[in-house]
Amino acid sequence: MKAKTVVCISTKTCKMVFGVLFILSVLILLSSCGYSPKANEELYGTRTNESYGTMTNNVYSPQKEVINPDGYEGYRLISDPDPSQKGREHIASKWKDSEGNIWYKTFGTAANGDTTWAFRSLIKVSKSATVRESVGVWVAAPKSASDYPTKIDPKG
Repeated sequence: MKAKTVVCISTKTCKMVFGVLFILSVLILLSSCGYSPKANEELYGTRTNESYGTMTNNVYSPQKEVINPDGYEGYRLISDPDPSQKGREHIASKWKDSEGNIWYKTFGTAANGDTTWAFRSLIKVSKSATVRESVGVWVAAPKSASDYPTKIDPKG
């Protein structure tokens, strides 16, 4: 049995075929890179909770958080003029549940003073976008999807 050789009809045709294959490869690669956030994501905005602002169980929860495509700022107290922590939060995935709530998996880094950490979060934004619940984990070297929390404890 002889091996068959594929021969392009012309150099122009070969270039066009390889160009199309290259573009398709790039599109496939880009589509596999995760969720591409929109400018008006439900996650973005300013959220406040006056019962926060203290350290509980070694977890710091700011009273005010500002999240936008350019980054994250956490304010210990709503009235604080400057954030106590800043960072970058990226959306890895987004979906809606059967009740219309919006869920996100996010990852990023944050810093307060000289301390910087990496995190993974699971976030639920209510259908009305008025309530946000989240749980996060700090990770040294994220390796896989299993680094994300899998549920939000309503008591936590």
